[in-house]
Amino acid sequence: MATKFLLIFDSFKGSISSSEIENYFKRALPDSTAFPISDGGEGFLECIKKLLKSYKTINITAHSLKNKIINVEIVVDEKGNAYLESSQIVGLNLIGEENIFHRTSFGLGEVLLKLNEYKIRDLYVGLGGSGLSEMGLGLITALGAKLSREGKIIDNPFVDDVLDADYINFNNFVYPNYSIHIVNDVDNPLTGINGANYVYAKQKGANEEEIKLLDFCFEKLKTLLSDYLIKISDTKGDGSAGGLGFIFKHILNAEYHQGIEFVLKLIDYDKIKNRYDYVITGEGKFDNQSFNEKVVGGILSHTDSDKVIIVCGINENEYQKNVYAIYPKYAKDINDAIKYPKKYLKEIILDIKRKTGILTKEKHSFPLFIDKDSKILILGSFPSVKSREENFYYMNPYNRFYKVIAGVYNQPFPIDLNAKKELLSKHHIALYDVIEECEIEGSKDNSIINPKVADIAGIINKSKINKIILNGGEAGKLFKKYFPQYVDKVFFLPSTSPRNASMSVEKLISIYQSVLL
Repeated sequence: MATKFLLIFDSFKGSISSSEIENYFKRALPDSTAFPISDGGEGFLECIKKLLKSYKTINITAHSLKNKIINVEIVVDEKGNAYLESSQIVGLNLIGEENIFHRTSFGLGEVLLKLNEYKIRDLYVGLGGSGLSEMGLGLITALGAKLSREGKIIDNPFVDDVLDADYINFNNFVYPNYSIHIVNDVDNPLTGINGANYVYAKQKGANEEEIKLLDFCFEKLKTLLSDYLIKISDTKGDGSAGGLGFIFKHILNAEYHQGIEFVLKLIDYDKIKNRYDYVITGEGKFDNQSFNEKVVGGILSHTDSDKVIIVCGINENEYQKNVYAIYPKYAKDINDAIKYPKKYLKEIILDIKRKTGILTKEKHSFPLFIDKDSKILILGSFPSVKSREENFYYMNPYNRFYKVIAGVYNQPFPIDLNAKKELLSKHHIALYDVIEECEIEGSKDNSIINPKVADIAGIINKSKINKIILNGGEAGKLFKKYFPQYVDKVFFLPSTSPRNASMSVEKLISIYQSVLL
């Protein structure tokens, strides 16, 4: 029975996307199934689309974090659950040279407001990959909250406007008429050294002084909001998406979902994992954070570790069980690893095949079939699994070889092994293969690597062989590569393998007859 693999990859950020990795592995491992994954950031919506059996889309016009008009897509499933990827509106990929204080989540609030016009039950918001840090001030402003200074409303406020503000009211605030769920892999608190600004604002363009000021603005806004906050003791994920997690949880009463857990539940992972022999997962950098509610950690927490294979771009983790890292094991240069991941993934896949017993090192376990009168040498590539088990050539019952030989010479089909040998000897046919030792997947000729070739010259010099026939394209390709000196003296004929199903037995007999007789 074929070894089955379940593929669940996060992207190798800056190198290769999760879908590219999955497709690459699926081509190399035909008995594999890929499920898309997302932590709530960029790609969240595409992940949802692939997982849903059916859905419709809603398109809403809103403002981006830079106040540009954009089109926002929302996916709605059959049950009325809606899915929104916030990075469409406030994503890190949308930022430019503008000051971090002048990015706004106003457009996200616009979308939430307009969704009140649709019949949705629950909204799931992917919050990853944001490019702002303004604690959702723009969002609540779009929903009707008013920030004021000495009784005067501050129109379209930015986060640094809270420094002079003294009041915020929710008299005209419009709450969504649906339940909200936020999906993210960040569990940081709102402020402090482990909060949204000190951990994430630098990658969004803030310098050290700006980070300190942003954190102060967050504390000030939190104070202004204190009369309206709910569930304030729950701080997990408050720092996600530049503080948007805080507003969603403590103003909009949203439920927080850890990204990997959300998707694993959506695909019913605990049930489907049992259909597979191995789960291959991975991410760009495998480090201590990988166990902190990330994809790899989530998979390991739900799966027997013996069944989990981890593939990553860079390994900085003490955990080493079944870990295959491009750098430093396969690539010695980190930039080369990032730029050419597929080059090294190919090597990793071979090692995984060895590890799981798909690719095995095999020797030609039975001798050359020849006698003193043999004049024709028919060469295959390497014996099939069945032939290796029964210690003779073309023993797969579906291979047409003996039907073809019998047909060429108008002889009855040889049923047992002795009859097969008698047929060959009678017509002075010797049998061997181009390869004597190699690594191979079962009987797949095209999987052969690290071959050790046969001593074809020795066979010819010690016998009466005057005609060489190559049975099949793979045997022919191997022969041309390793024995170019004989190419003009051999016949390259189509394979008698059942995989060459497009060619009938009658056609094969006709072709072989033209060479053998």
